[in-house]
Amino acid sequence: PYIKSTNPLLRSAAAAALGKIGGDDAEKALITSLTTAAPGEEAPYLEAILTAVETRVASGNVARATEIYELLAAPANSTRAQACGLQGLARTGSPKSISAILRAFTATDADLQRGAAVAARLTTAPDATREFAAQLDKLPTSAQTLLINALADRGDSTALAAVTSAVSSSEPAISLAAVNALGAIGNATSVPQLAELAAKGDAEIQSTARASLAEMRGEEVDSAIAASIDKGDATVRRELARALGSRRTKSAIPALLLAAADADSSVRAEGFASLAAIAPADQLKPIVELLAIEQDDITRAEGEKAALAVLSRNNDPAFAAATVMSALPDVKQGIPAYCSILRVAGKINDPTAYDALVGAAELKNTDVRTTA
Repeated sequence: PYIKSTNPLLRSAAAAALGKIGGDDAEKALITSLTTAAPGEEAPYLEAILTAVETRVASGNVARATEIYELLAAPANSTRAQACGLQGLARTGSPKSISAILRAFTATDADLQRGAAVAARLTTAPDATREFAAQLDKLPTSAQTLLINALADRGDSTALAAVTSAVSSSEPAISLAAVNALGAIGNATSVPQLAELAAKGDAEIQSTARASLAEMRGEEVDSAIAASIDKGDATVRRELARALGSRRTKSAIPALLLAAADADSSVRAEGFASLAAIAPADQLKPIVELLAIEQDDITRAEGEKAALAVLSRNNDPAFAAATVMSALPDVKQGIPAYCSILRVAGKINDPTAYDALVGAAELKNTDVRTTA
């Protein structure tokens, strides 16, 4: 009788007790109280039901738990009750969770859609990802965005085709969510699309595409980026060089050296920047050789940074000095490149480098003397 008391404290206490007691009779009383409760007064009954259902699950009676979760997920119930029901169905792996989640996504209630998104992440029902992907473009815009994010968190490449298609959506929120999701479920086939967006998308799409290029997993992705480093227009090549640096792809050093020798100065600069981030000490020679022939001021500054970064990873000053000094005779750009090589040499603690700097300090050119 206490569960029907006019005193809300007594009702809450009775509900909590019934939830702990559990069993068919207790559950029936709680469900009746939940469905007949006035708006805003259902919380104690819902919490008690969830306690009772969790006991069912813990004892292995998943079938009964699933029945109760289905009742909670019914559209006639409150948003919170429906969300709890959906998430319960998802946790039990019930195949019915898929249709219930998709139904909730079609609701106009934003809170219910968010609850459905949580359930979509949780469900272990067979073929859930495939079913979600198949229905994705039929859902309202807000639901598509939420579901795409959930699919990304599921990390199941079964959804790749649907998410790739969503990138081209006319709805900016859907497109952005899809670009972001490719970072989690994309593969080598996603590289051209993401590189193009990173090169030519608006600011938000660009930054998201760059992040996804950096986050996609797999050596095949590294290989796809490296293989495309000299293809497409300069803006795309630049983004591919950036991606290899962000991915810390040391196996792609040859591709980055190719980028650092590209016909476009912005690509060369990005290639040098990525080399600065990941190139090991044994790559000092090709980098200083490229620095010695660089004719663009901004790019040369990046090349100098790359040489200094790689030099900092070197533990053999004599080797480093010989390598850097060997580039001096090949300087073709003139004084600026000569000074760049000297600045790199100035960071080497070795007599060969010291002698070269002393000699340069005696030359006629003011810039060379000042640098030395």
